Amino acid sequence: DVRIFLISSQRSRMKDDIKDHLRERGVCFIEGNDIREFASRLNAVYVIRDQKEYSEDTQPSVITPNPTDFLFIDENVLNLLPCDSIVMHPLPIDKDVMEIRPEVENDLRVVCLREQVDNGLFTRMAELEMTLT
Repeated sequence: DVRIFLISSQRSRMKDDIKDHLRERGVCFIEGNDIREFASRLNAVYVIRDQKEYSEDTQPSVITPNPTDFLFIDENVLNLLPCDSIVMHPLPIDKDVMEIRPEVENDLRVVCLREQVDNGLFTRMAELEMTLT
């Protein structure tokens, strides 16, 4: 009974080829643009920032969010989530969007994957040493 909820802005929707792949394998998924609508059914939430640098829009800085989109984690969303859920984020948090609001960063269910940042640093250091020696 696993369901995947793909919650994003219209601009950031999962591409059709990926959704076709999921359907071919019998994976149940639901799309939406308001996390509050699904929050009570989520055991794990993986939040990422909007990847403006990969946008097809030539001026991503002028992109304004759709007022019907609710794509961030705040106290209201945490209150809707099951008490044993987990919210993960790979960092960095977009300072303009704040997809995880500062007032909830210290909640025990919010896990910013700081180890990922540390491991990336050590990996780059090793790659530099291998390249330079």
